[in-house]
Amino acid sequence: NVTIQARVWNSTFIEDYRDFDRVRVASWATLFLRTGVPTINMENKTVRFSVDIDSDLVEELPAEIELWLVLVAVSAGLLLLGLIILLLWKCGFFKRARTRALYEAKRQKAEMKSQPSETERLTEDY
Repeated sequence: NVTIQARVWNSTFIEDYRDFDRVRVASWATLFLRTGVPTINMENKTVRFSVDIDSDLVEELPAEIELWLVLVAVSAGLLLLGLIILLLWKCGFFKRARTRALYEAKRQKAEMKSQPSETERLTEDY
């Protein structure tokens, strides 16, 4: 008796033979003796054999996510977003720059302010 052991990778059947329930592997095996002793003689023997491989693959159902977990995740995300917006608002990120009003105010102050050269002329004329 000769025992043949072989290992078949599961990924082979998942990728190549996923549509089949049973796969038959047929092959030939030859048994011969290599020896340097001339008194031992054995004739070569070739045998055909086949192995049936049954698929135990079961389709995995998609994982169901519970509703409460989704609601907790959404509310946590909204709370985090609200905290970020509040922090940015407190730091003044959303205030608009009113540069035009700032420049107009500076111009008015410059117009109303008297120059030192003007005050000297006024005192000299009197």
